[in-house]
Amino acid sequence: MNALDQIIASVNPQAALRRQRARLQLDALRRYDGASRGRRTEGWLTQGTSADAAAGPALKTLRDRSRDLVRNNPYAAKAVAVIVSNTVGTGILGQARAVRSRRRSQQLTDLLSSWANDPQQCDYHGRMDFAGLQALAMRCVVESGEVLIRRRTAISSSNQRVPLQLQIMEPTCWMTPTTEPVMTAASRGRALSTTPTAAALAIGCMTSTLVKIM
Repeated sequence: MNALDQIIASVNPQAALRRQRARLQLDALRRYDGASRGRRTEGWLTQGTSADAAAGPALKTLRDRSRDLVRNNPYAAKAVAVIVSNTVGTGILGQARAVRSRRRSQQLTDLLSSWANDPQQCDYHGRMDFAGLQALAMRCVVESGEVLIRRRTAISSSNQRVPLQLQIMEPTCWMTPTTEPVMTAASRGRALSTTPTAAALAIGCMTSTLVKIM
């Protein structure tokens, strides 16, 4: 505190406090190197665009490099595994609560649990249980930036107690046109094979719901 501040403090302590607070804030702004201008930042070119606008033109390259890192770099693979584990864990499953009926709540919870633990019930491809589907979707979000989850109405059968199955689709399955078979409409007796992905998804939207997670 200089001589002037000492005189002001003796006459008006509140004014001296405001001066000292403003001085501290000014010093903090001066130490904010990210907004400074000088030799170290003269070649730093920035754009005021959104994340989608910046990543759009190079999205395929960024996604390919991210996947290559996960495959070949143990640090990247570990980072993805940690994020998936901390987000999904052993699986996220809700609990039913029926109004005025504890017995009904338990029946619905048991039905949901049996559906989630049976890959043939919850997975359209019949490979993973509900926890595995969650982990796969989260891994795809971390590694590829987004994921598409298709809710499909299961074919009526004696084994399907809940008429719902989930299909996890990576961005490359619906962002890039292809002539490979992508899905089938077995419930209507026709296959959507050897057609572009975009067309297959357009037809599939008529009978199912697509959920995009970014």
